Amino acid sequence: VRKLCEERMRIHLPFAPHRRLRRRTFFLLLLAVLGLAAGVTWWLRSHPAPRPNILLITIDTLRADHLGCYGYQAAHTPAIDALAKEGARFADVLSSAPITAPAHTTLLTGLLPPAHGVRDNGTFSLNDRAITLAERLHGAGYATGAFVSAIVLARRYNLGQGFDRYDDELWGEQDPKLFMIRERPAMKTVDRFLDWQGQAMATAPGKPFFAWIHLFEPHQPYTPPLWARIIAPLPYDAEITTADREIGRLMLALRRRGVLDRTVVVLT
Repeated sequence: VRKLCEERMRIHLPFAPHRRLRRRTFFLLLLAVLGLAAGVTWWLRSHPAPRPNILLITIDTLRADHLGCYGYQAAHTPAIDALAKEGARFADVLSSAPITAPAHTTLLTGLLPPAHGVRDNGTFSLNDRAITLAERLHGAGYATGAFVSAIVLARRYNLGQGFDRYDDELWGEQDPKLFMIRERPAMKTVDRFLDWQGQAMATAPGKPFFAWIHLFEPHQPYTPPLWARIIAPLPYDAEITTADREIGRLMLALRRRGVLDRTVVVLT
């Protein structure tokens, strides 16, 4: 036993100082890592990441199979196609209802029509007890604005819950034909949003916004401008091209203002 102990001492003793050094180095590294973790945690808590802006764009009566990003060869939709290419394109999407007011109420509440109670255009309004996405984000410190292009989404139907501004000023537009819906062009609606967003930046710089922009092209009646009819011979496709140009102008304006890279854009 003594010989065995002497043998072990002769073998291990020379390495003992190195083992102590390695142990000391390990503890120093551990303390450094823990200190770094504590510092990063403190910095993140004292410098929270900026919350993104959220921009929801809805285009009334738009068929997916009339967009270039879904394979339609005759499409002239470069702005929408660019969003699909740079972001995430969903291939299997169903609307909650094939009519404007119920479908948009579902988008803003997360509830299906039997739950939120809006079953048709013009005769139903959202109950005050419903909680909207705008209310949630307004409560979280977001500036909120909605800009709609058709009377079926007017404030009287109570979709303005939670919005600081609900822009449905359509009374300056031409009287619609019999049985048609009063609407305003996409250009005017986009201009209204850009004015509001610019004012929001000036009055509360750094405050995130949630905005909903609703465009009514390509809803009937089809009255596209001449330039769009030259590009896209079908009147329906020409109205889609008109809406697409306004989306392109909107994205360019946000990029020039330096906010596009901090904005989540959702288009449906």
